[in-house]
Amino acid sequence: MMVHKNNEQFIKQVTKLIKILIIANIGFLQAQYTAIPDANFEQELINQGIDSENILDGQVLTSDIDTITNLSIISTSISDMTGIQDFSALTHLKVGNNINLTDLDLSNNTALTYLECGDNCSLYLNIESITTNLEHLEYNSNAPITHLDIGDKPNLTYLSCADSYVLSSIDISQCPNLELLECFMCSIADLDVSHNPNLQVINVESNNISQIDLSSNTNLVFLDISSNNLETLNLDQNTALRILNCAVNSLTSLHIQNNANGLITDFDATNNPNLQCIYVDDKAYSDANWTNIDAQSHFVETETECENLTVNESDINDVLVYPNPVTNILFVDNNSTMNIENLCIYSLLGQELVRTENVEVDMSDLTTGTYLLKINFINGKSLIKTIQKE
Repeated sequence: MMVHKNNEQFIKQVTKLIKILIIANIGFLQAQYTAIPDANFEQELINQGIDSENILDGQVLTSDIDTITNLSIISTSISDMTGIQDFSALTHLKVGNNINLTDLDLSNNTALTYLECGDNCSLYLNIESITTNLEHLEYNSNAPITHLDIGDKPNLTYLSCADSYVLSSIDISQCPNLELLECFMCSIADLDVSHNPNLQVINVESNNISQIDLSSNTNLVFLDISSNNLETLNLDQNTALRILNCAVNSLTSLHIQNNANGLITDFDATNNPNLQCIYVDDKAYSDANWTNIDAQSHFVETETECENLTVNESDINDVLVYPNPVTNILFVDNNSTMNIENLCIYSLLGQELVRTENVEVDMSDLTTGTYLLKINFINGKSLIKTIQKE
């Protein structure tokens, strides 16, 4: 009988001990911590009410951060974001204007869909290691990164890498659903968008792009490729195009015979000094609606029309323009076989300043500088000469 009672007491003691261990273990699990070595990062978590302990001690309860879905860390002088790996539920992250932040590892944040890293002057971001769930990426950095490989991002629709001055190439070949590409003010020389058929917006102003094939981008609505090194541009396949800016290039050939010219509401092809012929659907429509072209540029529909615009060398030599430089009155002496319709003076930005049907042009009201004289002949041809005004 005594043995039975002893066994019963032993069992009670063991059971009590097990309960104590379970409670202690639960308490231990609930007290898991994540190290936050950057004091500015932890202070921001305190300020936002995320660090419930409200003590600047280099750590936060993991349970405080593993359910956070949106985090904005803007202008907080953070240099180390160690601890971000335990924000396991994070979908939206903004880390703008933290100029001391040089490295950011987001490889463990697999729920991330929105990432904004704007105005981070030296941030190195390994984009390839970021989850394939990413849909929106803004990455503006002057870190010495010359090549940017976006990697496998099937869900990415928005990509901005503007103002990254040393960036010379970008690989977006594994981003088939990309809709917006914004990489202006970089140094990109070659851009392959043939794997991105859903692109609607391309803004690559102020780069070093010398050629681009847009035949696969039939959904393209907005194209700004101004201030590059393009010599040819063909947009015949881009039937959805609404806005085009290809100014300040070296274009000699521009084709926009897409059977949808009427959709284009904003057109700029100025500052392409070697561009004579712009091939369009309807010359009359383009003449009436697209005025932002250079003095020497003409809208044409056929090769024959373009060839007819060319002035023979003998005719050029038979048109004498004097004096040059000019003080007040510019004279045009026409000994060619072509009759002159009118004379126009343009600024180098393409603005028409003077138009006259006389063979004398009064330039007295113009300031000192360089101008373009366009001599329009009755047969549709034109001749451009550069004039210096004293």
